[in-house]
Amino acid sequence: MLYSLVTRDGFLFFANAPGLMVGLFCTITILPLADPLTRTRVETLLFVLLGVDLLFSGFGAFIVTTDEDIQQLILGLMGNLVLLIYYAAPLSTMWQIVKTRDASSIYAPMAMANIANGFCWTVYGIVRNDWFLTIPNGTGCALGVVQLIMRMIYNTESEKLPAVQPQSS
Repeated sequence: MLYSLVTRDGFLFFANAPGLMVGLFCTITILPLADPLTRTRVETLLFVLLGVDLLFSGFGAFIVTTDEDIQQLILGLMGNLVLLIYYAAPLSTMWQIVKTRDASSIYAPMAMANIANGFCWTVYGIVRNDWFLTIPNGTGCALGVVQLIMRMIYNTESEKLPAVQPQSS
């Protein structure tokens, strides 16, 4: 979101603001339902990532320099890092999927949503000639396709729809 402010891209800001708010709401609402160990791990991870992001993005982009090109570079790189982690996270189980030949951990609707999201932002980045939007979102689109391919290749028998049996009269 900071990147949208530095680039003065209102569409980028207002397209991402609702997602940020919904994501925070869901995290705050659902986190108390997790077991204590999971809750502690998620809280620690969120605080560490937020701290690192604020340190590098905020400090690096706004305190160290007033040069807008350098601010865009710093915020663009931090945004790319976060976005690539988001898109690649479901693939962290790739080796396990290949090893067990079971892709049930990949949720196909989410992979399809990632493909659509990555494709749209890639096109927007190309139109704006903004490689900080184009590269990570194009990569995310490709990773979504990889997830769907893995889901098709390693779909377990129990998840396939049963064949329709003709009824006898």
